[in-house]
Amino acid sequence: MRSKNLSGTIELNDWIDYIPDDTFCECTTIHSIIMHRYPKWIGDNAFYKAINLEHIYIKKENGSLDEDWTMELQSIGDYAFYNTALLGSLQFSDTIETIGKFAFYNCIYLTDVNLLFANKLSSIQESTFSNCKLMTEISLPNSVKPNCDTVTLINTS
Repeated sequence: MRSKNLSGTIELNDWIDYIPDDTFCECTTIHSIIMHRYPKWIGDNAFYKAINLEHIYIKKENGSLDEDWTMELQSIGDYAFYNTALLGSLQFSDTIETIGKFAFYNCIYLTDVNLLFANKLSSIQESTFSNCKLMTEISLPNSVKPNCDTVTLINTS
């Protein structure tokens, strides 16, 4: 499914708990996504070049929006957020198992990533966080062995 004509804030159906491959690929006018469930996986190229995507929210039962959308995430595909405008920081829980190559490449407003609880994650793929110009810190558990092409700022515990 490719939805290039979508714009603004997109609220997904309440039963959706994943984003398939290419779903919002090159949707340049989307600013935010609202989901009713924590996503389990995000497919390859899901938000590829969605250059204005700043936020993904989880809508709580009381109607409030939670920015911590990574709580149950298990997998992020290759190029999933390539060249998006995701803001701020990301913190992953112990459910994350894979993060694909170039997954967050050129997310220029991404400032820090915390993977310290990602005990099922064993490696960081090629250029996963490359060219994130405002990135100041990537925190990794000891079990993750980054390759030199992937990250330049690492704090391991």
